[in-house]
Amino acid sequence: MDWQTLLRTLTHVHWPVIPALLAGWGWAARAGLLIALALLVLWEDWRLTLLAWVATGVAVAALLVGLVPVPWALSRMLAAALDGALFWLAARRWPRPARLGPGGGVWLRLAALAVAVPVGWQARVYAHALWPDPLRADAGLALALAGMLLLALGGDTLHATLGLLLWLNATALFLASLPIPTDWFLLLTLLDITLSAAAAVGLASEGVAVRARRERAP
Repeated sequence: MDWQTLLRTLTHVHWPVIPALLAGWGWAARAGLLIALALLVLWEDWRLTLLAWVATGVAVAALLVGLVPVPWALSRMLAAALDGALFWLAARRWPRPARLGPGGGVWLRLAALAVAVPVGWQARVYAHALWPDPLRADAGLALALAGMLLLALGGDTLHATLGLLLWLNATALFLASLPIPTDWFLLLTLLDITLSAAAAVGLASEGVAVRARRERAP
């Protein structure tokens, strides 16, 4: 059996247990996602950042259950876990401290988050017009805004890449709400992992260069 046949078979398997367990818990997944995104924006320590990233992947997977076949929903969680593992291996190449870039300080991040919250609240009107499901609309909007904040405030390869990956997750939520075939999910997951792998190589190379400069410094 080739891999395409295997994936096609998995998407047609009946998975009644997981949707039944998550039924009625969408609000909890949304709340968990909002908390994880806030911590993702605020934390500069790469260890805590990766922990928040994995939590984000779990929340996105929970929100996708019921919209797409369960294996595709779980693929978002597995992709986040694989991203975290790749970035963890790359970040270990950096010398201490655990911050990977110049950063903007926690107060600047808090100020940016304080501005983004009311903007996002007003933008919910337009998000609800695009998404038929208000629950997923709030989650997709939060993912997009957090991605913009990470790109603007990150200052390093890790946070900038995670910002792009948050946009991919927002795209997944939006496309999952449309009545279109879900084969695009495989392409989205492959793009996610490819981008993470490329960024992890770049992050590791930066860490090796920084370590070498510090060792040569008098």
